[in-house]
Amino acid sequence: AMGSLPALWRDVGSYCGLFQDAALKAGCLAEGVEPSRWAAGVARAKGHTVHEGPFPKALPEGLSFNALSALDVIEHVDDPRGFLTAASKALRPGGLLVLVTPDIESPTSKLLGAKWWHLRHAHVHFFSKDTLTRLLHECDFEVLAIKRYTWCFSLRYWISRLEGLKPVRALLAWADASPALAKIMKTPVSINFFDSLEIYARKTEK
Repeated sequence: AMGSLPALWRDVGSYCGLFQDAALKAGCLAEGVEPSRWAAGVARAKGHTVHEGPFPKALPEGLSFNALSALDVIEHVDDPRGFLTAASKALRPGGLLVLVTPDIESPTSKLLGAKWWHLRHAHVHFFSKDTLTRLLHECDFEVLAIKRYTWCFSLRYWISRLEGLKPVRALLAWADASPALAKIMKTPVSINFFDSLEIYARKTEK
């Protein structure tokens, strides 16, 4: 829940600052960490603070903070253990870590097999609930909660995933030509495929 966010937050892999947009609406100061110069520039143009470069090198030496999020990031990282170790070092004792990542053991993954949408070249590591929980424990985190991430996109986006079908292409073209339909197509729609893990963990106090 955004309403109870800590006062100081870092979003790793912040891209164009969408999480920062939501955090500011909830009254939270959220700074980004983003390796893409273009994406960091887009976020800065909206007034956000972004540390450009890879985590944790992009952050000033010795900086610590209350909370860190990495939404759809850890599956892209060459060294997940090193990433979580760096996150643990950067967080203050009791600090919160939030991860979202595909679940390789999910029913959706098993049902779709090689056609599962999370099987991409950019995803170099996959986790299950058990393997990620174990890795977090080994990196000095206590898992507080595990949920299934719900995706929210516009109606047009969901329909466009089927644009290889002729009727769908015709529908999208029709919607683009009609202001009334175009407005309807912007309606946000939430869908949970139960194939992404949303994990909340706390840095162990020592």
